[in-house]
Amino acid sequence: MFTTAKKQDVRKEITRRQSQAQRILKLLKQQPHGSLTNIDLQRIAFNYTMRVSELRKDGHDILAVYEKPGVFRYFYKGQRG
Repeated sequence: MFTTAKKQDVRKEITRRQSQAQRILKLLKQQPHGSLTNIDLQRIAFNYTMRVSELRKDGHDILAVYEKPGVFRYFYKGQRG
């Protein structure tokens, strides 16, 4: 059973993850070509791949393209639907 403190910790974690995803989305939309590298995204969230997956589940079309070893470029293509 969760204690009140644990429930608050879970809520904080959910809020933090949502905040990271929203920051990633905002930055992608602000870029002239709608793209950022995984290096850029890692500055926002260590587990940026999970945040990108969450954005995709929310209907955002985000494409990852291999550039060179260790570098992928993420392109924001808009919202589906």
